[in-house]
Amino acid sequence: MYKILDSNNIKRLSDNASIPNDERNTDYTNYLLWVAEGNTPEPADVYVPTVEQLKADKQSEIDTIEASQYMTRGEREGWLAMIEAQATAKSVPLELLYAANPFYKKLKDVDAAVAALRAELKAIV
Repeated sequence: MYKILDSNNIKRLSDNASIPNDERNTDYTNYLLWVAEGNTPEPADVYVPTVEQLKADKQSEIDTIEASQYMTRGEREGWLAMIEAQATAKSVPLELLYAANPFYKKLKDVDAAVAALRAELKAIV
């Protein structure tokens, strides 16, 4: 008997051997013959993460983005507030600022990515 492990591997249950999906592999060829005889392998295990794991994974994504930046979240938000206040005071449209200022664009892009992930994290019930 066999069990599907993932899209690339089969497990032979008699000895727990992992068999790659490679027709040059005699174990895989034997598996295909076994299936051709009308046998069906056990399905792959389905991983269902807990709510806590989903939240931890999402927070990890946020932490990875924020750790890859050269400033903290507070510093980023402070810079954005200052730049936007100066642009508003000078009647510079933020869309123009975004297109013309690479520093502001990077800050806004990071802020938007983190905000989207925070919204996803909040939506996990």
